[in-house]
Amino acid sequence: MKSSAFRAQSGFSLIELMVTLVVSLISILAMLTLYQSSGRNSAETKMGAFIDGQVQIGLLAADKLLQGAGYQPFDPSVSVATYGADLLLIKDASIQEDGTVSGTALSKVAMDSAGSAGLVGQALIWHANNDGTHVYKGIYAPSTGGLWQLTGQSMSWDSTSWRKGTSLIAVPAVTDGPFQNSGQVTIRLTAANCRPFGVNLGGLGGIYSVSLQAVGYAASNASQRSQTCLINFRIPD
Repeated sequence: MKSSAFRAQSGFSLIELMVTLVVSLISILAMLTLYQSSGRNSAETKMGAFIDGQVQIGLLAADKLLQGAGYQPFDPSVSVATYGADLLLIKDASIQEDGTVSGTALSKVAMDSAGSAGLVGQALIWHANNDGTHVYKGIYAPSTGGLWQLTGQSMSWDSTSWRKGTSLIAVPAVTDGPFQNSGQVTIRLTAANCRPFGVNLGGLGGIYSVSLQAVGYAASNASQRSQTCLINFRIPD
């Protein structure tokens, strides 16, 4: 009788224990993989939200700077600011830390010929006369990414006139994976009639507008855009 009772309580076999162990290990590995993936996605989302926020702030700051472009023309004999004397788009612009500058200033003929399609450049500079004080500013979007504020001494595009200042949109520290193109900025100047949003100007409006397109993180590197009407550049009253 005792021998039969012992046989009935013999427990799990070695094969059963091994199968249970394998199943447990697979379950643990699956949970660890899920935890790692969840942590990575959370970190990416957090960084992406930060990048998108910085892009929006940078675009707003650039819009505020652009609104002062052409305020009081450089030439006091004219009533409104003009392209060339008070505004200039630079193609293939490159500004080194030592102040060395290269690029091609796009002519008014080329700008007006492009019409509503506009032209793209890496730098846009302008004159903003403030109560008799000549102020020269600009924005610079290098091919490596980011958007910088420029300060200058004149509208002359040479090796000593302009310097990089505040970074409006910085290139993310991580630029691979979902952040591969984040921080890339495009400057487009368009010769087309425009009006600032929410401003009643009667029949008047600007004749140039600036479109900034910056690649963010949301929606697979979808671009965020801002449009600024340069109201100081207009057809004379």
